[in-house]
Amino acid sequence: MPSSNPLMYAELLSNIRQISVILALDTPCDLSTQVELSPDGWRFILHHDGRASSLTLPGQVPCKFQLQHPVLGTKELTWRLPLAGTPSQQSMDSMQGNCAPWAAKFLGPETEFTCRACSAVIVGRGRIAAWRDLPSENWAEMMDFWHCHKPDLPGGQVEQSAVNKGFGANTRFTPTPGSGFVDLSTFLLADIDCQNTQTGSSSEEVPRHQNISCKVCHSFIGYIDHQSIGTRLYKWQLQSSQISQPLLRGISPGLSTSPSLATIIAAQLAASMQSQGLSRFVLLPARWMPTLRETTQQFPYLSHSRNGSFHGTPTSASTFSSVSMNLDGMNFTVDGTVGGDQLRGSCCFTCLNLWILTPSLRFSRNATLTDSTGGSLTSLLVSEYKSGTPAMKVFWKTLTVEAAEKLAGSNSVEEMYLPFEAIYGIKSRLQSTSLFLPPSARKFQNWDVGLLERYEE
Repeated sequence: MPSSNPLMYAELLSNIRQISVILALDTPCDLSTQVELSPDGWRFILHHDGRASSLTLPGQVPCKFQLQHPVLGTKELTWRLPLAGTPSQQSMDSMQGNCAPWAAKFLGPETEFTCRACSAVIVGRGRIAAWRDLPSENWAEMMDFWHCHKPDLPGGQVEQSAVNKGFGANTRFTPTPGSGFVDLSTFLLADIDCQNTQTGSSSEEVPRHQNISCKVCHSFIGYIDHQSIGTRLYKWQLQSSQISQPLLRGISPGLSTSPSLATIIAAQLAASMQSQGLSRFVLLPARWMPTLRETTQQFPYLSHSRNGSFHGTPTSASTFSSVSMNLDGMNFTVDGTVGGDQLRGSCCFTCLNLWILTPSLRFSRNATLTDSTGGSLTSLLVSEYKSGTPAMKVFWKTLTVEAAEKLAGSNSVEEMYLPFEAIYGIKSRLQSTSLFLPPSARKFQNWDVGLLERYEE
């Protein structure tokens, strides 16, 4: 029986200018096992069991670099290779930068957004005349530090509060018809600029948020933000073909119009790391999502997913949505008994504890992944190309809702609230990308190890 192709993985750490190459073989190394670099220094070539396998490296290695010979009898081999050339300012800026798909500069009046699940138009072409990027979340809190000079006030006048001056911590950006705001993971629009949407009910008399779903397929696509007096739409629930944005290198053209959940959440995690100085996160279910009773009353016709069932116990602090959601091509719905604790759907819901080990790296690999049903995960298939795929390496573990809420109270952990389907999507992506890594690199103590792809312009 012929052996399968060896698993080959390479990882570039730009800050130390080294490339780690790890190979996992089916059979032990023998005297015929040899490795070499291509003449241009971009490919790592393995000769084993009478076959040659090649891996395109995420960076160029000096072509005359002498590789260590494989150790006989071993099945897993590792090398540390130096990066060729000298570091440039552009490479350093790229390593430290943080980009998210669909920034305002790539959007215009002709931009049209549709539901990713059913292609129903959500934001029509010509509806938004101007798009603007929102500042980071803590911008208002820093304004008093940024202002080094305050204008003199005429005698007898009382100085206005920071809120009245427009830069206090309570200052908000409110969308107007025809204008849209963009942050890392959502669009903030005036209600009138959205179409084919419907809002859910809420048990609160004056709710802070209400969920928004697609009127055609009932996918959960955002929420009403009463604080900003507008509608927030999740980027990962939309798609567009009217964006002048460059393709994500290594990703097929079709995927450029539908950025993955991983790239969007990775940008949000990187931004929080930069602003808060923390590398530990806990992903919790968003608290404004409708309760199980409310959803079954609003959408009594929702069907069970064909993928199975999950169980969970909602708490008063964390209630779950039961509308459908599309995550990178995976459609599922959630339903349950009215007033009961049992939820049925397509996943085993838990919260996630993330530890960002390496926020910025580049990797290349030769693995091909399939999902649990045997279908190909096309969004995970990254073609080999020079400079690799940008990503962050993540240690992660699952938590119960109670344990996650307790951990969120720690000063060393930053909480992030997401729809629970998005949390499931991140968990699924981390599980899938762990298969890129050799078996010995998929665990660290009681943590699982995975990758989240990052976006770059």
